[in-house]
Amino acid sequence: MPYIKPELRPMFNEIYIHATYLSTRPDLYTLESVKNELFNALGEVDAHKRTGCLNYFFTKILRDCLNNKTAPLLSAIMKSYFLTDLSYESLEKADGFLSRIRKEFKRRKWNNTYNDVYYFIDLFSILVDVEAEDYEDLKIKENGDV
Repeated sequence: MPYIKPELRPMFNEIYIHATYLSTRPDLYTLESVKNELFNALGEVDAHKRTGCLNYFFTKILRDCLNNKTAPLLSAIMKSYFLTDLSYESLEKADGFLSRIRKEFKRRKWNNTYNDVYYFIDLFSILVDVEAEDYEDLKIKENGDV
């Protein structure tokens, strides 16, 4: 859930503002620079709070400024954060992360006005599913079937 402590919000709100400038100020902010800034900020947070902070950041982007510049940013963050070192645990975390965001939009009744958000989350879910299928096929070959 995207309810992080107030003292953590300024750091992630600043990165959010930088993400909103991807469309208008590419001379100042790039996808890579904003992603690195976010990962540096996550590194300053206790490990058990990182995914919540990431959820906060994603929810703000998805709610307020999803566009053709911020969507690739979220995609790159998602791949780097969840899908770099594939394991059953990382795939489950990615699934759970997307599920929590979807449920929060539904709970807040934002689902009627945010069809693009659901489309985006569905695309990510497909990406995770494809990664999971490839990973599971590899593990069947390595370890044998159930």
